[in-house]
Amino acid sequence: MAFVDEKIQEYFFNGYDNKEIIFLLWSNYGVKISCRHLKRRMTRLNLRRRRSYNVDMAIRAIQEEMMFSGQTLGCRLMKRRLLQKHGIFIGRDNMLCLLRIIDPDGVDLRTSHCLTRRMYLNNGPNYLAHVDGYYKLKPFGFAIHGAMCGFSRRILWLKVARTNNDSFVVASYFLKFLEEINSAPRCET
Repeated sequence: MAFVDEKIQEYFFNGYDNKEIIFLLWSNYGVKISCRHLKRRMTRLNLRRRRSYNVDMAIRAIQEEMMFSGQTLGCRLMKRRLLQKHGIFIGRDNMLCLLRIIDPDGVDLRTSHCLTRRMYLNNGPNYLAHVDGYYKLKPFGFAIHGAMCGFSRRILWLKVARTNNDSFVVASYFLKFLEEINSAPRCET
């Protein structure tokens, strides 16, 4: 049983939750335990996720990590690093607050790389038609195809077919659209 306790500690410090630990023990070693039994073992091993921690100890550990490779780590990775290397479990909100205090410039740099929208320019109506398909419902017999005008974002067509394997299906939608507008877009994506 010492082997199981050792694996529980290893999985705990690698950041796995209780359900994942139970699954890993069962799939890797054939050890079946219930969630309640795992919690009792974790209590006996003094492994608690929501324990109070010494703020000074956490700050020292963060500063130690920031001296080397930890300076580029964000909140989630720093939280995992503290759990793995120092055995300190800190909640996400508390970790954010500590990082903002200890390394405000680094937090600003990491948040500035958030998703930035690109400028999308189109030369006018019927210049560009975006054609795409949605295939998540295909196992149930529904392949959804649609097109959108790149300038006005108007939906040009939205059709459901049995298959998307036949290129004639999408081509027929496009040809019907061309008949409706009596012209053709200059580009198609």
